[in-house]
Amino acid sequence: MDKIVTADDLESLLRNRFCPPSWAFIPQVRNGTGFLKVTGTIDALAMGLWPSRGLHLHGFEIKVSRGDWLKELNNPRKAENIAQFCDFWWVIAPKDLIKVEEVPQNWGLMIPFGDTTKVIKEAKQLKPIRIDKLFLAAILRRAQESIAPEAKIIAARKEGEEIGLEKYNQEFEYARKEFERLKQAVLDFEKVSGVKINEWCAEDIGKAVRMVLNGVHLRTKERLQALLETAKTISVDIEKQLIELEQKP
Repeated sequence: MDKIVTADDLESLLRNRFCPPSWAFIPQVRNGTGFLKVTGTIDALAMGLWPSRGLHLHGFEIKVSRGDWLKELNNPRKAENIAQFCDFWWVIAPKDLIKVEEVPQNWGLMIPFGDTTKVIKEAKQLKPIRIDKLFLAAILRRAQESIAPEAKIIAARKEGEEIGLEKYNQEFEYARKEFERLKQAVLDFEKVSGVKINEWCAEDIGKAVRMVLNGVHLRTKERLQALLETAKTISVDIEKQLIELEQKP
């Protein structure tokens, strides 16, 4: 089953293609500021930053449903609110969502391609009007919202360092207490057993402890006791034999 492509997925692909230092990429830009002047929003803008490649402004409409695309086609003038300022105008959508013949004459079409996009239909260069201050204010406002202020970055870094240090201290304290517990356990063992750990190798101590736990020393005592009883029986038999020999003529 193919993965469902979302608007965020397509925006991420555009970011990969139109990335710094050669591009400035700004998502979700309105055509003005305030409420009375705003009549449209573009999904993304990308501005070329290298004169040698053209200081062109590209506009992008992101479509992830067939219904949304057909709605766009039925109201083509809607895009003009921002397209009039752009050098190129694009629509990006999942593969096979939009037919090439449906794309307006001057628009370009892109589809996902790996971690970037692939051009299916080239956008024709437009003749944009000069950007007015209202649209410029909208671009700058969105750019400001999209970039984290340096103070916030510093504060977030400091917070992360503090959290990391606190976690380190907690883990260190736990390890210290565990070490002290094990150290005391060794001291108690040495005191009761009379065995100095540093004078014995760990393997020998382990074998001795295992023998005790398995009861080997108890079985050894039982075997020695049995041998002693056997020796006593043999001794009695020998004494009888000697007495009988002495009584014979």
